[in-house]
Amino acid sequence: MSAEHIREQWARLKRIQYARRKAERKCVKCGRDLAERERVNCEKCRKEHGVLRRYSYRSAYWTNYRWELKLAVLKAYGTVCQCCGEDEPTFLAIDHMNNDGAQQRKKMCYRRSSYSFYIWLRKNGYPPDFQVLCHNCNIGRHLNGGVCPHKE
Repeated sequence: MSAEHIREQWARLKRIQYARRKAERKCVKCGRDLAERERVNCEKCRKEHGVLRRYSYRSAYWTNYRWELKLAVLKAYGTVCQCCGEDEPTFLAIDHMNNDGAQQRKKMCYRRSSYSFYIWLRKNGYPPDFQVLCHNCNIGRHLNGGVCPHKE
């Protein structure tokens, strides 16, 4: 028997073992019974193999990346609300000055999240049809026919 044949047999056995343990609601690594909230690995195996640690690192990385991306967009358009002067970045959002956000989202590729919109803004050189508003002013403009309640 060649080494390649042995590896193929071993991989096949591991796939069978994985499927069997998963069907029996057992940890696919060690074979222990899984708790109700666990999917394929028990908590001990997840800790030993670093799954929890890797996930939290990735989560922290992407959270930081999205925050830095938002700050870069805010810096490009101004870091205060154009209506009320709010300057807390958590409360700020990008507003479509022409009230055409829905139409633009339908024809563009950033439908899923504000961060994909921020990436689109950066790739397109921060177009001038946008402004910074706090969330209150942004929703106020939407509900009030394009005019912020502060300016009435």
